[in-house]
Amino acid sequence: MACLSVFIYASLPMAIMFLIGYLLDKHFSLDVRTYDIVTRYAVMPLFIFLSLYRHIPSHVTLIPAAFAGILCLSGLLGWLLQRILPEEGTIRDFISPFMLSDTELTGVVFLILVFSHVPYFTGMGNPKTFIIPFVSVASLLLLTSMIIHSVLLAGRRTHALTEMIRAFFSVPSLYTAVAAVLLRSFNIPLEHSFLWPVLLHYDGVFVILTCIMTGIWLHKSYSPEFKWAPALLMLVRFILMLAISYAVIHFSGIFSPAESQVLFVAASIPAVIALTDHGTSTGINPTAAFIQPSLIIYLLGCPLAAVLARVLFPVI
Repeated sequence: MACLSVFIYASLPMAIMFLIGYLLDKHFSLDVRTYDIVTRYAVMPLFIFLSLYRHIPSHVTLIPAAFAGILCLSGLLGWLLQRILPEEGTIRDFISPFMLSDTELTGVVFLILVFSHVPYFTGMGNPKTFIIPFVSVASLLLLTSMIIHSVLLAGRRTHALTEMIRAFFSVPSLYTAVAAVLLRSFNIPLEHSFLWPVLLHYDGVFVILTCIMTGIWLHKSYSPEFKWAPALLMLVRFILMLAISYAVIHFSGIFSPAESQVLFVAASIPAVIALTDHGTSTGINPTAAFIQPSLIIYLLGCPLAAVLARVLFPVI
């Protein structure tokens, strides 16, 4: 029943908004690049700023480090599989599908919807107040995924360390996150500014814009026929990520139950929209075959991970 609730309140609304974006682009052929620039340089930085300004997690540096470590371990496993399996067909590039995560974009929307509805939110209190700690942790994971994606793309395109370092410091959200932490640390209030009433409703805008843009990207991305090999690999990745994240959380013993739940669910989220970027420069996307199975795991497997997180890391 709990898994069904997560599907109804999180996966299903996201699927509907994906479909809206897909149909909009199908009928109007939208300029996704402009939309993408607005999202990456305005929508996401502002979301991270607002989330961290409202609440700074107790482990503000350790949470991104742990999540980055989990993704790097997953990428290493992808590299090992690439060395073991034959490099032909769709089974030739596993590092990106294994290391990238949609926590950079729609994954945060999934986390917001999960932790603002049952079984996590039971109706006691204000849901907007209840999810603030969860959203602040999710914003750190969003920032981590954005940096990893930016660095990984720079490495794939240029193979130059200097370009990868430049890509790290070129992420706008990095600076808005630092600004939010500084403002909160020095007790500089924004609650009485003229922008604050507008910012209080920003989470809803972020959810809608992000999901519609994902639908647009899905329509524009190359969609090959469904193949079982990539699907099996993404299922293996899903199970491994749950195991790795649980081990990191359990043996570190430093994260609160709320932080552990968000970290565990985020680790289960595969890459869907993140994989579509890999064909934008050449027109050929070597990771396209992983998009469809990742989307299936996203909508069906991640609700199971959300329920499992609540069981493994209960908030007392």
